[in-house]
Amino acid sequence: MFTFRQLPSLKNVSKITEHAWVLTNQVRFIYGTMGDGGDEPHSPGETFITSTIAGLDSANPVAPQDKVRKKFYVKQKFPVLLFPGQGSQFVGMGKQALHYPGVKELYEQVSEHFKKDLLKLCLLGPKEELDKTINSQPAIFVTSLAAVEMMKELHPEVFEKPTYTAGYSLGEITACVYAGVLSLTDGLKVLQTRAYSMQEASDEVGSGMMTVSISHQSKLGLAKEAAIKYCKTECNIMDPVVQTASYLTPYHKVVAGHIEALDFIADTAKHFGLKSCKRLPVSGAFHTKLMKSAVEEMYSAVKKVDFQTNVKHRVFYNYSGKVTQTPKIIMRNLCEQLTHPIKWEQIMHTIYARTPGEEFPHTYEVGPGRQLGYILRLTNEKAHYKNYHHIQV
Repeated sequence: MFTFRQLPSLKNVSKITEHAWVLTNQVRFIYGTMGDGGDEPHSPGETFITSTIAGLDSANPVAPQDKVRKKFYVKQKFPVLLFPGQGSQFVGMGKQALHYPGVKELYEQVSEHFKKDLLKLCLLGPKEELDKTINSQPAIFVTSLAAVEMMKELHPEVFEKPTYTAGYSLGEITACVYAGVLSLTDGLKVLQTRAYSMQEASDEVGSGMMTVSISHQSKLGLAKEAAIKYCKTECNIMDPVVQTASYLTPYHKVVAGHIEALDFIADTAKHFGLKSCKRLPVSGAFHTKLMKSAVEEMYSAVKKVDFQTNVKHRVFYNYSGKVTQTPKIIMRNLCEQLTHPIKWEQIMHTIYARTPGEEFPHTYEVGPGRQLGYILRLTNEKAHYKNYHHIQV
């Protein structure tokens, strides 16, 4: 990421505006690391400033009619809702929401669809059952929506205006249901396909996920290469998999793949400058090519869905890191995220990157756990400070 002070020292830099620069025919911005953040640039809460490029030096010719667009970010007046994913579950979740209107009925509806008592599982466990993909995904989904019902009572002002929302992995479906992109009925159908197909893919091979803490000196890429060689030569795995499954913060990534590969990386972490490795309570290598069979089933499921795009809430998607209101692109995002890394760090930069002194939006983590708030604090401490709220469910 470039900073304001670093840019002037670079070669072939031409000043355009106070906050935009051209580097060898490529526009870079000093705030954040992603692109414009959306397929439709003129939606509520999006800020863009355009200015005509003119008078550049001959080394970087740009036509006068070309436009420079300032980086996207969500304005302070639009709240942001973040929905957690698998791994945030805990025995007892949902207890705080039970006395709010509509919550018990919501649990009953989702439980009936999945043919299991999800409220009992959430409240009493056992943890081993709750951690299974086929159980944890619907349990987190319904508990997160229960937290929305709590918010309607505790913070009714939030829903008087458009909001922006993002969900981590599974939370993306929750975000779509909250935003009205998916009806609850369609969301349950998609979720059921997702949970069962991912469980089936996980059962085919011993695999998992692991959070890795890194520094500028770390060699995570080399660690993954060494793990693959180890699996081939020492474990007789013909096609070993270990991939970066999620970008959390500049110093935290999630890697996923065969158990043997994860064990190798954890055992040799110091040799590659990895600061720590922590296994996640999930049953498979999500967001890697080991989920290929699940993607195929997801495409079959979402083709039957009627996506609603004329909604006031906007969703950031894991696969692209952007917002969209195009049904085909929504469909692709929901499916392809299963075999591609989650761009959570990039989404956080896109939402919260802004000019110095400008206020941040209020952010609500809606669902079990506080992991997303912790990630936000590591990514952008100023955005977290004062303006982050957790709905204790």
